[in-house]
Amino acid sequence: MATFACVRANTPVDKTSSSLIQSLNLPTTARVAAESYNLIVFANVDSTYNEMDVVTLWTYKPKDKTLMKLLTTNPGSDYECLGYEDKAQRVSFTSIPTISNVYINAEEDKILVEGCDDRNCYSYIITLTDGLPTIQLPCNAGVLGMSSEEELPIAQSYTYYKGGGRYNIISVFDWNGKCLKHFSLKSMESQ
Repeated sequence: MATFACVRANTPVDKTSSSLIQSLNLPTTARVAAESYNLIVFANVDSTYNEMDVVTLWTYKPKDKTLMKLLTTNPGSDYECLGYEDKAQRVSFTSIPTISNVYINAEEDKILVEGCDDRNCYSYIITLTDGLPTIQLPCNAGVLGMSSEEELPIAQSYTYYKGGGRYNIISVFDWNGKCLKHFSLKSMESQ
């Protein structure tokens, strides 16, 4: 079973995190993006490009005290939008445009990152091994979270009615990017 942790956006850095950031010589503006018992992911917003944050991520393994600079996002990259009818695709981690949320799967040594531009969200699973194999999930409206028992990513995509307007497709993925289930909210109206 996976162990996951989510981003702690806009959470003040506590003294422990602050001293760890300082001891690792990370930028003073870095923050803990996610943490589990054996992995901490730090994020720092370095600048802004095309209204998207340029974000650097580091991973830290407290057990062996190893810090690794993982990546710096590239809002100028040639990234594409995948929707629910697409398959997960292997991509280069250098094509990730921005990151705003991080989830950890400590059991499989993987993280899920997502970021949004002015229209779509982009979600990626990065395996924390040599070469950082990265897949992009086919969802364009963001990760809603993890299932509480199975700890699987639950994401949403939007698609269009033929006559105009949009509706959502909710999908459940495994940590290899395979869509296990999806269902449409087409024609559902609030009660």
